[in-house]
Amino acid sequence: MLSRLSQAGRLALSARHAPTIPAFRPHSTESLASWRSSITSQSFTEEDTISLSRIRGLISTIELAPDGPATAWSTGALLPPGFSLLLFPQTSTPLSQLFADGTEPGGSYHPPAAPEGPLERMWVSGSWQFLSGMKKMRVGDEVVSKIVVEDIKERTGRDGLIVHGPLTCLLLLSALRHNTKTVKAFEYRATKPLIVGTDVWFCGKWTDGGRKECELWVEDAEGEVYMTGRAVEE
Repeated sequence: MLSRLSQAGRLALSARHAPTIPAFRPHSTESLASWRSSITSQSFTEEDTISLSRIRGLISTIELAPDGPATAWSTGALLPPGFSLLLFPQTSTPLSQLFADGTEPGGSYHPPAAPEGPLERMWVSGSWQFLSGMKKMRVGDEVVSKIVVEDIKERTGRDGLIVHGPLTCLLLLSALRHNTKTVKAFEYRATKPLIVGTDVWFCGKWTDGGRKECELWVEDAEGEVYMTGRAVEE
């Protein structure tokens, strides 16, 4: 019942992600194994500010009618579920020192890049809980993120330019956000790489009579599914 809807938001107070690691070169096995054994015992803390310009930029990019124009958003506005995906960008490393895929080397929750690791790295799933008893995030707030990596899997690479997974997730959650009152929990998993240029629909259906639980998915005209999700309304 949420077909042909797009975009998303996120008031994520906790987040757990599962990165998928594409096939890597034989000589990278030792380095990658070392990273894998150490990363799951670590946590990473980052700080950021929910800037108005960044939120307006996202609103202008995804262009969802229910969100209104970017100029309608101001400091103090509640941050919609999913919009926290916009926070905590990796910007402290000089451009010349970044890996080929734009991620930061060393001290990061990203696996090592080529030649020590895979040529490409990506996140394929995640889950959030939007805790009703805690303060809601607003534009202008200073926020802190604690990151924990729980699972790592290896996959083969794909041809073509892949759509940013968190963007697909954001659009899927937005489809729900504009068709319900308050989201209590949301989880997603990418089931197939979405290649740029593919026409897709953001779909969903209620799975209980009380409209509290919802199944979500992203599919193309042939019914091929690229991402699935599940949400619980508060």
